[in-house]
Amino acid sequence: VFIAWATARELTPDYPGAATLAMAVALGAAVYAQPSVLVSAVALIGVRLVAGTVGSPVKVFDIAVLGLIGIATGVSPLLWIIAIPIGAWIWLAPEVGRLRLPTGIIFVIGVLSGLALAYALASTYGWPNVEISGTAYVLTAIAGGAMLLAARPTVVTSLTDAGTAPIDGTRIRFARLAAGSFVMWATVMGGVAGFWSIAPVMAALVATAIYRFFKEPA
Repeated sequence: VFIAWATARELTPDYPGAATLAMAVALGAAVYAQPSVLVSAVALIGVRLVAGTVGSPVKVFDIAVLGLIGIATGVSPLLWIIAIPIGAWIWLAPEVGRLRLPTGIIFVIGVLSGLALAYALASTYGWPNVEISGTAYVLTAIAGGAMLLAARPTVVTSLTDAGTAPIDGTRIRFARLAAGSFVMWATVMGGVAGFWSIAPVMAALVATAIYRFFKEPA
C-alpha cells in the first residue's frame, strides 16, 4: 500500500488525492493476491529516477545504492526492462552530472552481477514455468490503456523534493510511460502472477489515469 502511495506521488505530484486513491486500489488488490515487495519497490525507484522529483545532485552514496539496485534489476526477469530507463537516466539526467561515468559503470556491474546470479539460480533450480493466458493479455491491454490515459501531455507546478526548481512535466510524462511499460513487461514475462507482483505500481497508474480524466479533461 505504501509503495502504491509513493509511486502515485511520483506520477501525479500536483494531486496528493491520487496517492490516497492508489492506496485504496492497492489494498483491494492485496486482498485478492499478494504483490512482490522487491519487484514493486525496484519499479518505484525506476519511476522516481525517471520523474526527476528529487532535484538534488547525485552523490557517491547514491552510486553505491544504484549498484545494489542494478543487482536486483538483473536477478529477476520481471525487472529487466527497468534497466533501460535507469540507463537513460544515467546518460541524460542533469542531476547525475560529473558522476555520470562512475554511476554508469557501477550500475552496469550491478546488472551483470544480477544476471549472473539469476543464471546460477536457474541452472540449479530451473526457470519457473510461465503460462501466458488470455487473462494475461487482457491485463496487459488494461495496463496499456491506463498508461496512455495517464501519459497525456501535462503541466506540473510542484517543486522538486529539494525545492530547487519546478518538476519537469516532460519527465513526469516519461515516468508514467515507464510505469505502464513496467506493468506490461511483468505481465508478459510472468503471466497473471507477474501482473499481481507489480500491482502497487498498477494501482498508482490507475489512480493517475482517473485523476487526469476528471481533473484535467482533454
